[in-house]
Amino acid sequence: VVVGNSGSIYIPYAGKISVIGLDADAVRGRIAASLDGKAVDPEVIVILEENGVHAVSVVGDARNPGQYGIAPNGMRLLDGVALAGGASNASFDMEVSLLRRGKLATARLDDVVRHTSNNVWLMPRDTIQLFYRPRSFTAFGAVKASKQHVFETETVSLAEALGQVGGLSDNLADKGGVFVFRFESEKRARNVGATAPKQKFSQGVPVIYRLDFSTPEAFFLAQSFMLDDKDIVYVALAPAAEFNKFITLILSPFLSIRNSVTN
Repeated sequence: VVVGNSGSIYIPYAGKISVIGLDADAVRGRIAASLDGKAVDPEVIVILEENGVHAVSVVGDARNPGQYGIAPNGMRLLDGVALAGGASNASFDMEVSLLRRGKLATARLDDVVRHTSNNVWLMPRDTIQLFYRPRSFTAFGAVKASKQHVFETETVSLAEALGQVGGLSDNLADKGGVFVFRFESEKRARNVGATAPKQKFSQGVPVIYRLDFSTPEAFFLAQSFMLDDKDIVYVALAPAAEFNKFITLILSPFLSIRNSVTN
């Protein structure tokens, strides 16, 4: 029997019965009372198969998006994701949002898995949305592949990132000028000794890390330095490369014109 929009059900011989605000036992008692005098010692069993009021919706990049009922013992965020078949991609490439009463909170799915405090209890009419949003970093300067690069694994060290962009350009790169630009939290910025600038950024405190690859220590440090989402890796041009660029762009056209005039 499906509960109608008015909150009532229809039972043969018992007629129309309102079930708003009643649990299964109360509904059973009301049906039995309605059958009194119409059946001899009626036995009534009421089982709640689906409760749309106590349900959550899972949408987005889930394998089986839909509406799922909250179990009597409660349901956490990861339970809701699991009921929907899990995420369509690896957890480190996914973001999960929870919409509740007009308020939205978002976190990466692997952060919810690692930190139990993010695995919150769900409430009726919550909406879970999964997004496929792979993390990425951008490489500029004297590298062989200057563009945005997607994380190919769950974690990417600076050494792996430089390998992913093809390494430093042999003829252009300044090995002493490899920089990582990143927004850090205020606590993290204080721990690394950074001075907060006067200009405030919503993403956090802008911090620049520099490695000198002319020393062997930098290679070991680069293996333990993990990149974050939206980091910028910049490799400076060597002074000789800047001079060669000046010769090519400025002096070469002038010398060509002078030779033409002389001829």
